[in-house]
Amino acid sequence: MSAISEAAHDEDESLACESEKCHWRHLLTDQMRETLQDANFSAGLATLIIGFWLNCAIIMSEKLRSEKCYRNLLNYTIAATVRRAVPVVCIGYSNLTCDFFGFVDTFIAVYELESLTQVCIERLIYALYIYKGWINPDWHNKLFVSISLFLAFLYSTLPLLGYGSYGKDFDCMNCTFDILLPTKAAYKLIVIVIFVLKNLKPTVVITFSLNFTRWLEVNKIKVNNKNEIVFTLSICIVVLVNIVFWFPIFLVRASVVMAQIVHSNTEMIWSPCFVMWAISMHWISPAVAMIGLIWYNPRVRAKMTNLVSLRPIDSDEPTPPPTPAQPAQDTTPPPAQDTKAIKTN
Repeated sequence: MSAISEAAHDEDESLACESEKCHWRHLLTDQMRETLQDANFSAGLATLIIGFWLNCAIIMSEKLRSEKCYRNLLNYTIAATVRRAVPVVCIGYSNLTCDFFGFVDTFIAVYELESLTQVCIERLIYALYIYKGWINPDWHNKLFVSISLFLAFLYSTLPLLGYGSYGKDFDCMNCTFDILLPTKAAYKLIVIVIFVLKNLKPTVVITFSLNFTRWLEVNKIKVNNKNEIVFTLSICIVVLVNIVFWFPIFLVRASVVMAQIVHSNTEMIWSPCFVMWAISMHWISPAVAMIGLIWYNPRVRAKMTNLVSLRPIDSDEPTPPPTPAQPAQDTTPPPAQDTKAIKTN
């Protein structure tokens, strides 16, 4: 028993030391951290349930799975679900290094955001190809996944190579890309560029792609596929929810970066309650976005509600073959008989 007690005591001391190393340890109280941890755990559990349900519905639907747009959507929903599931599954992850979990969180976070960006780019390319009358090639999906994986690996590996670092987040519990700028000017510029590319570049690309796609669908494409329009509007809802829910935490991080650039300090201008609210909003965003997608998209909603049912639904029913044309019936009236000739006979 004494050995177990000593091990537990050593673990508590190590966690206390890690908390002392956190730059933001005076921002939130212990009670606020516990409340935030419980809220994030509940949000992660809700995202895990909804995301697992949604992903299974798309994968098990042969019709939805065969469409490129839904296969691209799976990259985003799976990444968002896995990222929120990591703290739920790994309850005792604090005893591992901050670099490891910072790398994992950054990799999945970048892949999640870039996958959503690629979904919007795919909408634009599809609409543009339809408008031009071109054939949409099949290799686009592989290209989208490759770009997302490359950017996720690039952004998550740079801190391990000395271009930035991983550190405790505002809650002093999770590890993420550290926004505390280095002292050297060259490294400071690199961290600022990484921060801008990670946050602002996808937002600009997403906004431009969806706006141009909707303009093509409304004004240029004469024969529109109803299912494609519904999917585009569904993605608009997902993007709108994510931008609204991501903006508070981006505002907090951007203000800290700007304070270091302008005033050379890390003074926090936001209240602890606002920081807690911003972190919670960011963590619950995928669940709310998926709910919006399910609410607006009738094909996804029908498949999810009938996931365990054997009754066929519209999204799974095969497209009926065209009805063969029936031979035209001869409606010409018979020639009139000569009544005089009949009487003579």
